[in-house]
Amino acid sequence: MNSLKTKNAHTIEHLAKYFITVEIGDRINTVTQFQDVIDVARGTIQNSIKYLINEEAITLKAQGQLGTSLINKDMIKLLNFAGIHNLIGVMPLPYSKVYEGLSTGILQSMNNNLNIDVNMAYMRGAENRINMILNGRYDFAVVSKFAALEYKKHNEFIEIITEFRPGSFLSNHVLMFSDRNNSHIKDGMKIGIDNSSIDQASLTRAVCSGYDVEFIEVNY
Repeated sequence: MNSLKTKNAHTIEHLAKYFITVEIGDRINTVTQFQDVIDVARGTIQNSIKYLINEEAITLKAQGQLGTSLINKDMIKLLNFAGIHNLIGVMPLPYSKVYEGLSTGILQSMNNNLNIDVNMAYMRGAENRINMILNGRYDFAVVSKFAALEYKKHNEFIEIITEFRPGSFLSNHVLMFSDRNNSHIKDGMKIGIDNSSIDQASLTRAVCSGYDVEFIEVNY
């Protein structure tokens, strides 16, 4: 009996984590597809889905040959069933009032809407932050949309879960010269580049395209 309860609890937890990632309106996996991942009997999966429905954690709609779609979900209940009671995010070092405000806003919004503890760590370099997600160190990362899209080209496990308005992450980029008499890139210059910053590295290479310059690794 205890073994059965444990198996049901494990299945419910796995399904809850799955439904957290599914968008409203999307078609969900079939029972057979769930079996390939969870490795339990069909009845266990079906009963676990019914349990989540009865608990009003999810609402599904069968559409015949088109499959079954998720039409509503309660994130607070799903997080509870998934055993997720806290989240840790990572974002750029808060070296400006804009980043401080962004961090505060994200934390307050998530704490209020999800009813769980949400904390934030700080780390330079979008690539470093994304890698920490892939390594399981953090649950989510704040990066520029450009950095997210660039990384997604080479890694299918990254998803953009929400977007902020234009200019909310960074208003603009500028060129800084050690010699105030310079106003544009010239051949022979030494150019600082931070390869851990997808934005800075990509923009630096773009603005230096066609010039014979030497790239020097720096912390952006």
